[in-house]
Amino acid sequence: MAAPWFLPGKFDPPPAPAVRIERGFDPPVPVTLLVAGPGYGKSTALAAAGPDVWVGLDPGDADAATFFYALVLGVRGRIPGFGEDVLALAASAEPKRVWAAFFGAIAAYNLPGFVLALDDLHHAYAVPGLMEGLAATFERLPCRLLLAARQRFPVGLARLRA
Repeated sequence: MAAPWFLPGKFDPPPAPAVRIERGFDPPVPVTLLVAGPGYGKSTALAAAGPDVWVGLDPGDADAATFFYALVLGVRGRIPGFGEDVLALAASAEPKRVWAAFFGAIAAYNLPGFVLALDDLHHAYAVPGLMEGLAATFERLPCRLLLAARQRFPVGLARLRA
């Protein structure tokens, strides 16, 4: 796969607002999903949690290979050389297997307190198997995962809400 071009700022959280409103947003759970319409402050709330890696998704990420390429590039901003094996799988493997390789690669670095933020995740909902594969990893994540979307997560999460 040829390396896709990404818009500048894809891996940068939004700038802090001029007037800071303390939200007290530091969820102690492994997965946090914020769902609201545009302009409700989802991105600002995620940024306030201080993620180690930020990936802002857009309509161009509605392809598994491009999605995982963006994810690996985002992590490479923090861990140089990360994810060659993930990229090799992303071109041909089912998403569940690629997610397992991705989180396995993060776990290998043993980074306590590592936080990954995926903003505008709804752009990737249409990729077959992508969200189901992600949801399958929720119970054994090696990091905290912050997700923001404009639509409900397309996979049932009732058993994880407790």
